[in-house]
Amino acid sequence: MNTLGLVHTAVGVLAVSLGAAVLLRRKGTRLHRWLGYGYVAAMLTLNLTALMIYRVFGGFGPFHVLALISLGTLAAGFYPAYRKRPAERWLQRHYELIGWSYIGLLAATAAEIAVRVPALRGLGLSFGLATALASFGVVGIGAWLLYRNRDRSLTRLREDGWK
Repeated sequence: MNTLGLVHTAVGVLAVSLGAAVLLRRKGTRLHRWLGYGYVAAMLTLNLTALMIYRVFGGFGPFHVLALISLGTLAAGFYPAYRKRPAERWLQRHYELIGWSYIGLLAATAAEIAVRVPALRGLGLSFGLATALASFGVVGIGAWLLYRNRDRSLTRLREDGWK
């Protein structure tokens, strides 16, 4: 693995770890914000390095499109929390869009594992099928969890004084 691949992998692990810490800790605290800033920085670095990797397709490919989508959900989820706008909906937008950012990260991680782990490769699935099954499985479970917990999570945050 070259230096770019090592950096990409390292910030990927960091982003997964910081995202999990944000999810598992109390929201709205100073620690939540700092972990969130770390997540955003790791995701920016992860996606920028992804845009520089051309080994899989030899040029711009579907993973580059997904990196651009990831950058979009990251920005769209960060901005409402940073600006606290729109006043009536920023919290819900932040929750949903940062949630989708993390789901996308976990889907990409699952796809990477599905094509790299020798025991899984031994199942005989093609590269495309392995990445699709892993990604869509994570996205489905992630979407279910995101929306299943949305109202309860947002109500709790609003009761703690977050509008």
